[in-house]
Parts: sequence; structure tokens; C-alpha cells
Amino acid sequence: MDKAPPDPQPDDGIRPAQDASRKKSWWSRAWHSVVSLHGEPWQIALGFALGVFISFTPTIGLQLVLAALLATLFNLSRPAAVLPIFITNPLTIPPIFAFTYYVGCFFWPTPTRPMSHARQVLEEVMHNVARHNFYELQGQFEEVLKLGKEMIMPMVIGGVLIGVLTAIPSYFIVKWGVLRYRELKRRYRERHRAHLRKQREEEV
Repeated sequence: MDKAPPDPQPDDGIRPAQDASRKKSWWSRAWHSVVSLHGEPWQIALGFALGVFISFTPTIGLQLVLAALLATLFNLSRPAAVLPIFITNPLTIPPIFAFTYYVGCFFWPTPTRPMSHARQVLEEVMHNVARHNFYELQGQFEEVLKLGKEMIMPMVIGGVLIGVLTAIPSYFIVKWGVLRYRELKRRYRERHRAHLRKQREEEV
């Protein structure tokens, strides 16, 4: 029985060698961690799209829990759903949600404030959120609620719109990436088996 093939080499286009992997960007490593997940391609892609959508909603403190619960409920890949949540972090939340607020203001009657004001308010909120421990989800979410209806509603509307517009293409991109990764991996295994057969023939 053939032995399991070793990890693919750089020229196989599947997984870089260890020394090369250190030079890869965090984006390349994140992409590989998604397309190499186990599960049906549609489950991985739809789980990732779900996570992208949730990451643009003002559910700070609950996003990870929501992604995991909804992925489980709809039989999607939980790791794929959780990974995009880290798009929103203490550094990216102020500009991202300031933009969702700006978009939402076009659809919700509220005193229009510049994005710079919204960003400043969100930076203050994130400063307060950071005071809570990682597992204090309720406390983090309560800090967000202090923004008030006039800011939260535009953020919800803008977040849903932007979330949908980014989740749809992300589904197709990730599904293509998973299928391509598995095709490259299949080709590598075929070449490896052919190489083993050739070695045995030469030994005979």
C-alpha cells in the first residue's frame, strides 16, 4: 500500500516549504487556512460569507458567538464562519463602522454627522470595550448600545447593505479557492503515486 504523500513542495502550488511560509503575508496564510478547511466547498464558502456579513453588523462582543451559532444551525463550516470576524478588531472597528454609519444615514432619518465624528465616538466606545475581559460579552455589547438609536440604526442598515454586498462575492471567491486547492492537491497526489510506481519499477 502506498504511503501517504509528504507535504506538497513550493512548485506544486499547494503548500509552501517551511522557510518560504515565513515570508508569506498574513493575508496569504489566512487564505490558505480557509481553502484548506475540511468540509464541502459550499459549506466552507457559505460559512465564510456568513462571517463576512456578521463582521459588518454592530454586534461587537457577540460576533464570534453569532457566527458559531448560526454556522451550526445552518450546517456550515464553523471555522470558516469565525475567521472573517477578525476583520473587525479594535483598530479597524472605528473606520469600518463610521463608514456603515455614513451609508446608513442615507436610509434612516437622523441628524447627519461627518464620518470623522462617528469615528471619534467609535474610538471612545472601543476604548471602553477594551476595559472588559474577552469573555465579558454582555459588557462589551452594552458599551455599543450606549451609542444610542440615532447612531446604531444607521450602522445596522449600512452594515447589512455592505455585509450583503461583500458576502456575495466572498462566497464565490472562497468556493473557487477551495475547489482549486483540492484540484492542485489531487494532481500532486497523482504525481506522487506515479513517482512511487516508477521507483518500484526501477528497483525491479
